[in-house]
Amino acid sequence: METKEQIVILGAGPAGLAAAYRLAKAGKCPLVLEYSSHAGGLMRGIRRGGFSVDLGRKEIYERIDEVTALWEEVLKEDFIPYSHRVGLLFGGRIIEYSKSFRGPLRGIPLKSLGSSLIDFWIARLRAIGAGSPANYEERWHRTWGPKLTRMLAQGFSEKFYGVLWKDRPINFDLRKSDEITISSGFFDGFRSILRKAMGKSEAEKAWRHPRFGTQEMVDGLVEAIIENGGTFRFNTEVQRLEQENGRIVAVEVTEGHKSERITASRVISAVPIMVLSSLLGGDRVAIRQIDRNEGRQTALLYLFLDQPSGLDHAWINVSCPSLKIGRITNYEAFGGDMVPRGKGCLAVTIFIHPGNELIHETDDSIENLIISELSSSGLLNEALIEDRLLIRIPGAEASNEFQTWEADAIVELRNKFDQFPNLYEVNRAGIDIALFAGLTAAQAILDRSRQRFDREAVPERVPKILPAIP
Repeated sequence: METKEQIVILGAGPAGLAAAYRLAKAGKCPLVLEYSSHAGGLMRGIRRGGFSVDLGRKEIYERIDEVTALWEEVLKEDFIPYSHRVGLLFGGRIIEYSKSFRGPLRGIPLKSLGSSLIDFWIARLRAIGAGSPANYEERWHRTWGPKLTRMLAQGFSEKFYGVLWKDRPINFDLRKSDEITISSGFFDGFRSILRKAMGKSEAEKAWRHPRFGTQEMVDGLVEAIIENGGTFRFNTEVQRLEQENGRIVAVEVTEGHKSERITASRVISAVPIMVLSSLLGGDRVAIRQIDRNEGRQTALLYLFLDQPSGLDHAWINVSCPSLKIGRITNYEAFGGDMVPRGKGCLAVTIFIHPGNELIHETDDSIENLIISELSSSGLLNEALIEDRLLIRIPGAEASNEFQTWEADAIVELRNKFDQFPNLYEVNRAGIDIALFAGLTAAQAILDRSRQRFDREAVPERVPKILPAIP
């Protein structure tokens, strides 16, 4: 069977939804094909027993004007402010990222701060005449001192990326959000540490979030797309993109036992670039070999509590090396109505990388490990748990994916997409960046200006709009 369709969108994640929304509002009636049974991708939420919480930790950045306008247009008065309080768990204590909470020392005990500063000076003196550092860890231990380095950066970074700093080359640079900005001068280095402990952070800006979590945004976009003539087809698997004379002319799909060929004048692809490459005829075995997400998982344990958790932080990054957990998200602290009154909900993340023994553990084992570590850290009363849910998400944590675009093999794949003038590749890490790419692709189609999309929505633009994240 053959179906005529002008604009086909692959994937109903944030980028695909944004593109469909703008096109539908302009009367273009796009068709959205989604492999799963629901829309939203990593922007979707979890609804369970009166709770409506996000899929993991979600920050809604207002760093792109077009995207902020979209949130406000869809959510209206339900786009509400909240206290962006972020902590860092190390040695049984929660250190604040912002001096707005607990003053300039941010909860660091004077004794610990004093010993860390002594450690810093000792490290700087030992570095004099010591030659080049042997690896990335030694580079920053010499700069900050081992104690501050492990406390403020190294512990969480190693969990998040799955690579020990001692195994990183000396000249390795993490993505902008994890870089340690420091001058090479001796006294500049000391002032850099003080800025980290006493300076202004992102938490002092105004932050907003959907009243009922990010699923509210997904529902709003889907409803508007359908109302304006757009169509969704869920549980539909794209098998191949048919090419003719250097253009995509059709999308071949299967839905259940039925195969179908959908003609298309333009295709917007919000699926992972590895998937898109295989749909265009790329060698699937070779593609898997360069996929940095092979063998990675993000495990999320939701703990639904019959009383408030007692935590004040929206989330806590775990830097303590003795703990396996990597992040704790507390939905009560986002305000709004994600959590019913008098209840609590935490989502605890473990980043599982290739070679990590947790990859083979059962769900029950991971749940028990997380609950045990939270309880031993004094952050959970196990008796308050009334329900729990473990979700395993294939691949690295979404905000880890900025590294993907920098790999030479991935850049080479992306360059091949450029040969198709009616193909718009919009899969991006970061909700706002994905939304922006989708909006830009749709607007380029409406304006018949492919150049605008190529100029504004390329992944290389990400560092220019991405602020530093503690």
